[in-house]
Amino acid sequence: MVFQYMDHDLTGVLSQTQFTFSDAQLKSLCQQMLAGLSYLHQKGVIHRDIKGSNILVNSRGELKLADFGLARFYQKRRQSDYTNRVITLWYRPPELLFGTTVYGPEVDMWSAGYAIHFFRFLFFFFYVYGATHG
Repeated sequence: MVFQYMDHDLTGVLSQTQFTFSDAQLKSLCQQMLAGLSYLHQKGVIHRDIKGSNILVNSRGELKLADFGLARFYQKRRQSDYTNRVITLWYRPPELLFGTTVYGPEVDMWSAGYAIHFFRFLFFFFYVYGATHG
């Protein structure tokens, strides 16, 4: 696969204090991530490694999902058996931690929810808390 050049990954951008984001920009990034996951799931693809370093952004605020090395096709009407050793540990849903091998796109949605929570935490910690306590 060949992708267009993206300036940053989201973890790197959010951990740098020289970048600031408004609530509207964070909302747009979250919406773009969820729209991308929706597209993948409609096409029958599970990403299985959603995390900040696999979410790329450019200087225009466009977001792209990257690193499809763990992605797999799935059939919506048939349960498939997959490995549970996927998704970076901190983004891994509880059912995979407990060893299930039958799952679908819900594992991506858990990781996306955790990523959104993580982004909001970084935003609060660096920009809100830092501005009042720095």
